[in-house]
Amino acid sequence: MPREGLGLWPPMLLVIGANVLYHWAQRSVPREVPAAASLAVAYAVALAATLVVAPWTGAAGGGSWASALNPWSLLVGVAIVGVEFGFLLAYRAGWPLHSAALFASAALAVLLVPMGAFLLGEPWDLRRTAGLLLCLAGLWLLQRP
Repeated sequence: MPREGLGLWPPMLLVIGANVLYHWAQRSVPREVPAAASLAVAYAVALAATLVVAPWTGAAGGGSWASALNPWSLLVGVAIVGVEFGFLLAYRAGWPLHSAALFASAALAVLLVPMGAFLLGEPWDLRRTAGLLLCLAGLWLLQRP
């Protein structure tokens, strides 16, 4: 975990709070609402909210709006659609609120920690190995009847 100071915590608290709201809302979308229509409305609201907060966040990166048209930003957009449809369909398929995100997060850790180490040179040590083993144990426990 990063230890550079208290300035790291507000963004993480935003991630946590927004994720709680996100999963509660995704789980609560009525089944009769078409998935694509639900996401289209969500993206319209997301676009409006992004444009509202843009004046307070635009200067941080120093780039122009045109610089956002890069392959990575485009991949983020594709990934967001996959995550949104995936969770909406998972909840409709019967995944419970208490384990869908937890299962996905543990599985992500199992995939991302080695990717970070081998592709990006992030640190790998015994503590991370133990954490991955705990994630694997958690995935196993979550899938037991």
